Amino acid sequence: MPPESGAYEIVPYPTRAQSPIHPDRLAALGLLYGLDPCPLDRCRILEIGCGDGGNLIPIAAVLPESRCEGIDASSTAIRRGREYAERCGLRNVALRCVQLPDAAAVTGEFDYILCHGVFSWVPEPVREAILRICCAHLAPKGLAVVSYNALPGGHARRAVREMLRWHVREVAAAAERITEARALAQLVEERMVEQGASARALREELAVARHKEDGHFTTTIWPRPTIRSTCTNSWCAPAGTGCATWPTRT
Repeated sequence: MPPESGAYEIVPYPTRAQSPIHPDRLAALGLLYGLDPCPLDRCRILEIGCGDGGNLIPIAAVLPESRCEGIDASSTAIRRGREYAERCGLRNVALRCVQLPDAAAVTGEFDYILCHGVFSWVPEPVREAILRICCAHLAPKGLAVVSYNALPGGHARRAVREMLRWHVREVAAAAERITEARALAQLVEERMVEQGASARALREELAVARHKEDGHFTTTIWPRPTIRSTCTNSWCAPAGTGCATWPTRT
């Protein structure tokens, strides 16, 4: 659910199943923390930033008695996801195009709210809307997961992104941006001679970036705001969201 959703209309962003945020994992973590999560066989699931349903549709397939809803800012991705769900014969999943921070577009209660790969890439009003949705629409026994990038672990990744974005700052065409940025990543990776820990981390991030699919690589080089949180065992929600955090490590 990017702030410049046009980038995702030009270069489709592929989504896939994300086991770290699967409701069964959240339920297991909840039990370990002494909570009483909703049984998975008949639960209500919301995914914020679902893309084309690559994560949510498999969940709906293995939990046929549960209700799954996904929202995303990209109408193209939502249309693809609806086609996938129809081809799979699923009737328990609904995908809708929603432009946050219009949090009022979400209604009802959910036992599990998932948000992966979104929070670090959207402006502050959208981040606050995500947290408000979690607070306003989470059932009494509900669990929500919101992933985000953190420092200091993200320094090498951020360095690569800023280098590539600067390199293609004056390139308008999406395909050309991808080609130019990928070529630079390969050049820098191959020409690096340093062998220290920092160099190894940077070289690894360069390799990971340039081998990404085009849709994923676009997130590396498209100018977008990011949250730069320091790494702690919990995240404090902004004032006014009414959210409290539950410390966890993933």
